[in-house]
Amino acid sequence: MWKDIAQCHRRGTRSQRLPNTNQMDLHAFRTQKENILKAYRAFWAMHLGVTLPNDDVGCYATQEIANEYRHPREDNLFVKNVSLPISTFEVKYPPLTESNCAVMIKGRLFLSVNIDNNVATAIVVLNFENLSVYDVILLKHTFYKRCHISIYEDRILQNVDTFQEYVTLKLRAIYPYLKDDIDSRARYMLLEVEEPIANLQDEAQRDSIIYAMLTSDEGWEHAENIRCSLGRNRSTRDSYKLYYNSKNAIIVSSCMEYSQYLQEKACFWERIIHAPNHIEKPTFTEYRNIAGIDKHLYAKYLKTVEIDYLITNALTNEISDKISKSLLNPIKLGYRAYKLWKILNELDLNLYHIDNTMLCSFGVTKRINEIRQEYNEIVGVLTNYLLLLVAVLTLFATIVTILK
Repeated sequence: MWKDIAQCHRRGTRSQRLPNTNQMDLHAFRTQKENILKAYRAFWAMHLGVTLPNDDVGCYATQEIANEYRHPREDNLFVKNVSLPISTFEVKYPPLTESNCAVMIKGRLFLSVNIDNNVATAIVVLNFENLSVYDVILLKHTFYKRCHISIYEDRILQNVDTFQEYVTLKLRAIYPYLKDDIDSRARYMLLEVEEPIANLQDEAQRDSIIYAMLTSDEGWEHAENIRCSLGRNRSTRDSYKLYYNSKNAIIVSSCMEYSQYLQEKACFWERIIHAPNHIEKPTFTEYRNIAGIDKHLYAKYLKTVEIDYLITNALTNEISDKISKSLLNPIKLGYRAYKLWKILNELDLNLYHIDNTMLCSFGVTKRINEIRQEYNEIVGVLTNYLLLLVAVLTLFATIVTILK
């Protein structure tokens, strides 16, 4: 249905001799495509027992996420992501919350589905204050080590022991629709922290703290070559810093400088007058509730997670049993070639929200070459099978002709 309405937009634009940029500019076109995605979102909401909000969030979980996907018009022309809120909760973990009464850890659970690549992602968003560097590291380790935590919804204790159990409990209704297992390792973390880290005068100390929270290294005070391990600041703005380490990322913001940057940006956009019936101009507001959401890193990070999941599932047996690579079974070879082709297609054609720096950090760039090589080898083997089949059929036909 989404492809049909997009094709209608293209045909209508062409037949009326209008600029093809109307496909990304007209508010009515975006609304029509989002309405189709809203129907898909409603399907999952019904199965998960979630009540959807009535505000103008389209097919997204929150207004902030909607703005994240709607802002870059070129990407929004192709994107087919939907998301919905699953739950709101509070986390109690004695080593963090009992020793300091000022510490509160509040969370939200979202489900995001990319209809292009059929990957669903459970997103756990945690908001906290008054945590030390060691506390932040410990909080991340509650995911990595599957620590015993207590989760409350409306002050009611949930019957779960770990974050992984909580997520799978809330998503139990989607299991009949899964082709592969849920990867519960929580190997992806996007962390955003604010002052006073950004304003530390001692640059070496600042780098050590950022490195500690990025890598979750509990022995960070004894680490050597911090500068080399931390790597280069990947931010394109002077109001925040961005670092990657494997599948983790950290954003370090200076609230005052970033607020000033947004004000200047908003003043510039005040001078841009949109044409009638076009998509509304973007808003520039600080969103501290979801990491990276106002810096246009959330959608890019999520897309990189989806691609990394597809590659991990294709190249390893970490998530589910890897498909056989036997060269003696053309059917299995054909299925594997199709699985690899989907990953290559995702990178080569579905270019929206692609960030090459993130892909390189995740190791996607390196592993995609392995996939291309294996795909080409399989295509070669299948071609030989096809030629052999043609030769056998030709020989059979010749023998039948001679016998007649």
